[in-house]
Amino acid sequence: MQRLYVMALYATRPETDFGESIDHEVSLRVAMTVAASDEEARGKGLAQLGEWCPPIDGWVNHHVTLNILPKESLKNLLDAVSDDPPENDRVDAIDWPDLIM
Repeated sequence: MQRLYVMALYATRPETDFGESIDHEVSLRVAMTVAASDEEARGKGLAQLGEWCPPIDGWVNHHVTLNILPKESLKNLLDAVSDDPPENDRVDAIDWPDLIM
C-alpha cells in the first residue's frame, strides 16, 4: 500500500571565521513523496537532501522527519484551493486553507 509522506528535511553546515567563532548554516526544507513504507520514504528524503545539501560541500547532520498525510486530508486541501487565478496575481488574494498536520 502506498502512502503520501510529508517530510521535514534538515541539515547543517558548520563554518568557522578564522577560528574565533563558529557559525552554523541551517537548511530546513519540506518535501512530499509517495512510498510503501517509512524506510522507503526516509531513504527518498535522505537522497534528495544529499543532493540539496551534499556532504562534500560541508553539510552534516542530515535528518528526515516523517508524517503521513491521509488521502482524505489531501482531498480536502485540494478542494479548498480555487481553480481561478487570484486577482492581479496577488498571493494575499488566495483564501488559504488551514495548515494540515
